Amino acid sequence: MKNVLVDTDILINFLRGKTKARSCLFLLLEDFVVYCSAITVAEILSGMKECEAEKTTELIDSLNVVDVT
Repeated sequence: MKNVLVDTDILINFLRGKTKARSCLFLLLEDFVVYCSAITVAEILSGMKECEAEKTTELIDSLNVVDVT
C-alpha cells in the first residue's frame, strides 16, 4: 500500500463537511495509508472550537502523524 500525506486544508474541509474533501479523503483511505504532519495537527487544534473537539480528536487519532525533523 502506498503512503500519502494530507495537508491542513483537506482535513479542515473534511471536518467542516465539505463534499469534495470528504470524497477525496475517503478515496485516499481505500488505496493509501494516510499521514499528516505534527504541524498539521497543531494547526487544526489551534483553530478548533470546543464543540468540534470530539470529532477533531477522532479524525486525528485515525491518522498516522509524522514528526517534523
